[in-house]
Amino acid sequence: MVIVVDILTFALLWLVVVLITPHLSGWKKLASVYRAQGPPSGERFPFESGKIGDIYFWYCFTLYRAPHGIYLSPSPIFLFRQPTLLIPWSELRNPREKRLFFMRMAEFDVVSPSVGTLQLRHGIVKNNVQPV
Repeated sequence: MVIVVDILTFALLWLVVVLITPHLSGWKKLASVYRAQGPPSGERFPFESGKIGDIYFWYCFTLYRAPHGIYLSPSPIFLFRQPTLLIPWSELRNPREKRLFFMRMAEFDVVSPSVGTLQLRHGIVKNNVQPV
C-alpha cells in the first residue's frame, strides 16, 4: 500500500511540474505570439537543452534551425501539450555568450513579448543572430 501511495504522490508532483513549468518559464507567453503555423522544418537537433525565461529545460525539446528562424518543439513528457514555437531570427536581440557547466551557450533577449531571455547552445545559433 505504501508503494502505491508513493507512486501516486510522485505522479501527482510530476503532473504539477509539467503543468506549471510552461507558465513560469514564459513558454505560454511565447506561444501567444510565436506559435508555429506549420510543421517544423530545417536542420534538426533532438534532445536539446536551453533556458527560457528563468527556467532551464534539460533535454526537453527538439530544436530546428531554419533560414527564417528557430523552431522549438517540446517533448510531450516534459512540456505536455505545449505548441511548437517559431521564433524569427530578427526577434532575437543582444546576443551574448554564457557558460553552462562545460557548454558554450548563447543568450538573447526576445523582443516581443518581453519574456526576458532565451538561452541555446552556441553552435546551433552562431552566425544567425546579429547584434543590434
